[in-house]
Amino acid sequence: MENLDLSFIITATIATISLLSPILTSIINNMYHIKMKKMDIKLESYKNNELHKREIFEDFCKKVGNFSASSSYENMNSLGAATLLLSLHIDSDSDAYSLTIEILNNLRLSQQKDQITKSFSEPVDKLLVLLNKQMNKL
Repeated sequence: MENLDLSFIITATIATISLLSPILTSIINNMYHIKMKKMDIKLESYKNNELHKREIFEDFCKKVGNFSASSSYENMNSLGAATLLLSLHIDSDSDAYSLTIEILNNLRLSQQKDQITKSFSEPVDKLLVLLNKQMNKL
């Protein structure tokens, strides 16, 4: 009788484990897939954010080039808009942010193209160097 009880216990244990094993495997797999999906979404969001920043930096560089080639009122307004947009994507404690503010102030003060001076080109040059370093990190 004791031998029958031991074999019954072993059989019952094996049956219970064989029933629970697929359920536990499924739960673990689902948790893994959920975690991987969250990581994929986070990575995609990061890539999109960095791509957007790169496009803003490139647009700013284009506007600087256009303004340097022809300092017309349209190019000045376009550069001002690009600089303002750029300032939204730069850390407010950084040197690059203070340079964007300086550029915006210089653009606001010089409403006519004849008033653009070296005070404008110096902060733009410094900002372009900082942006180049940031773009290389992306």
